[in-house]
Amino acid sequence: MPSPLRSRLIDLGAETLADALIDLAEQNKEAQALVLRLTATPEEGVKRIKAKLAGLKRSRSFVDWRGAAAFRFKLKSLLQDVEAAVRDPKQGVGLVKLFFETDYSTFNRCDDSSGYIGDIFRFDAQQLFVHYAQACQDKTWVRKLVKELLTQDGYGVRYPIIEKAHEFLPVAEIRILIEECQQAADAASEEEDDDARHWISLIQSLARQIQDAPRFEQARLQSCDTPAVPPASACVDIGAVYLESGDPQRSLIWLLKAGVDQGFGSSERDALLLKVYGQLGENGKQREIAWRLFRAGRSTNSLETLLDVIGADQWHAVVTEETAIILDEPKLTMGNLSFLIDAKQFDAAEQYLIKFADDARSHFYGHLVPC
Repeated sequence: MPSPLRSRLIDLGAETLADALIDLAEQNKEAQALVLRLTATPEEGVKRIKAKLAGLKRSRSFVDWRGAAAFRFKLKSLLQDVEAAVRDPKQGVGLVKLFFETDYSTFNRCDDSSGYIGDIFRFDAQQLFVHYAQACQDKTWVRKLVKELLTQDGYGVRYPIIEKAHEFLPVAEIRILIEECQQAADAASEEEDDDARHWISLIQSLARQIQDAPRFEQARLQSCDTPAVPPASACVDIGAVYLESGDPQRSLIWLLKAGVDQGFGSSERDALLLKVYGQLGENGKQREIAWRLFRAGRSTNSLETLLDVIGADQWHAVVTEETAIILDEPKLTMGNLSFLIDAKQFDAAEQYLIKFADDARSHFYGHLVPC
């Protein structure tokens, strides 16, 4: 059902609304841009877009944090102009490429501490590029254009295009792009250029998208300072891609190379090991990992994961055992307290808080109010 306001505007008639829009456009730049977008022919629209893009690349006036919101609106409106005016996919891809190529002049003269301007490139422009690239029939041309665009990415806002390559390029073109990126990386390495890491990063993304685990492994190791002894994070990354590619056995080899004691990344490795052991039918190992994940961070989610492995009928036994362990631990953690409350162990939660009353008052008071 149309809103009452919309119905009233329709009842005013076209001429009245046209006059009102013209008056508004004369007083407000944003309204003027909207009116021109609505009334321009495709040819006029494209001409205006190219002029605006050229203006963006030439501009040197600084945009401080107070003007960032208006500048963001300007960039967003420009992309809306493209979407409204352009029906030819190839032309659309070319215009969005020109938009991305304003990144240097844009970020070199504006305060984007909020990140909102960068998001226009990383999300809005990326989505529009993918939209046109999907519809473009000349995939070889698209692949060459992407390679050209990614040759420079000083502000990191062009990279999101490559993350969606599988949505607009066939596998055969992606493989060619991978080889082109490798050639660029090799050439950069010979000159001891940091650009080599940029190209290797692109290869990793592309190989992962087409589930080419051996190619990802090669690129991921190439990115390491010591490929012969890769860090745990690299081992986990490689193991994850082998698992995604349907090779749990090879995934297991790499995940075990990561080692057990790797600090922050251990939960990611264990979550992958849980899936690997499940696919390999290693029930005993899977139970061991499920318990380790649960005790590394007790929560309703980790409890559900554990019960999926050991059986839902074990809920009472697990909660009882863990409650006793928590009450015997030497310090207060919000994770343990939240677990007791979520498991409806309110008496135990009360005991836990009383035991660590001093810590609760001095460190956790803000978190305790909702509890």
